[in-house]
Amino acid sequence: TGFAVSAKKEPRLLDVYASLEGENLVIKFPDGRTCRGDDCGEALSKYLGRRVEIVRSRGTSLTYVGMGVEFGDVVRLYEKTGQTAEARFHDSMPLHLVKLESLQKIGLDEKDIPRFRPNIVYSSDADEQELVGGYIQAGDVLLRIVKPTKRCIVITHAQPGLQASIELLKSLRTNHQGVFGLYAEVVNPGTIAKNTPLKFYPAAGIQE
Repeated sequence: TGFAVSAKKEPRLLDVYASLEGENLVIKFPDGRTCRGDDCGEALSKYLGRRVEIVRSRGTSLTYVGMGVEFGDVVRLYEKTGQTAEARFHDSMPLHLVKLESLQKIGLDEKDIPRFRPNIVYSSDADEQELVGGYIQAGDVLLRIVKPTKRCIVITHAQPGLQASIELLKSLRTNHQGVFGLYAEVVNPGTIAKNTPLKFYPAAGIQE
């Protein structure tokens, strides 16, 4: 079709794990099978039952077909297109953070973390809204908090160990303006290890 495949419309992708061995792509399927490099296009095609081609990013934005949802007397699902960021396959920002205390506030716990696909999970008494426009530091790494994370239909899909839950998205829209988590961008790059202490710099305390 010429469109990028997205888990928004193809939730079976959430059961597939991609990684890199050096510069080589490795994909692991739910049954334990793996493929490498150029063989992954054929393997994904068989898994999804449609032709899929693996291509290298050329630094251009890709169009994907996703799914939107409207809540009313009935739940209405509809197709919608979107654009990826240039050179990277993400919707809006390169990093996503989720706060454990916020997870607990909406009645979830650590087993639900994969549903939100965060890069960083942290625990803090820092107010999330006050961090927007501010910074988080982890060792030499410095991140700028750009905006709250607007949630889409992906969090409603079933994933390994998690059942489908359209009510989760409905609750977030009703009670939390449809947002959960924080989007960030990298100011100073580096490596963040597990249990690295974080320092928080809310926007209000920053002098430009």
